[in-house]
Amino acid sequence: MNQPEFKFSSLTAAIFLSILPILIGIIFSVLLAMKIGYKRLIFIASTMYSVGILISIIINNFLFFCIFYIGVSTSGYAIGAMPIYVCIWSHFINEKGKVTGVLIFFQGIGTLVFSLIALALINPENKEGTIKYSEGSQELNFFDEEIASRVRISLIILALIYGIFNISGSLLISHNTENPMV
Repeated sequence: MNQPEFKFSSLTAAIFLSILPILIGIIFSVLLAMKIGYKRLIFIASTMYSVGILISIIINNFLFFCIFYIGVSTSGYAIGAMPIYVCIWSHFINEKGKVTGVLIFFQGIGTLVFSLIALALINPENKEGTIKYSEGSQELNFFDEEIASRVRISLIILALIYGIFNISGSLLISHNTENPMV
């Protein structure tokens, strides 16, 4: 990291600012989907998710990296999550609890699988961080160049996998307009 003025303690502000659009997205996403259409909003959100990760790859400033990686891509997820639930609930009106449980289960499985894929791509030997860094009373360990150099290509691979699954899924999803309850 070639930013001597950067302190990890200042990262709290970046994370907070990145989380604000996520909260707003979750709150207003269904209202927005009702205006512009569920399929369109889910497609936009899916695209935001992958593009946010791809843009973050080319940024060399850690603070802006966090804003794009956390803010843009996760906002895409937040904007699309509730409309996806509403679309699926609209097809299973009498089974909302069961369907919600299945959705949450598979989101967890997806997170686990992609975490394992990321680990296999970035640090397949599961090496420990060797570069010591102290800030205040906190001591952090960073990875050497061998492992750190794999992060960008791994994020590209993961963003493309996300894009393929999310965008194709957004084209296949539908909202049951015959159901007045959702």
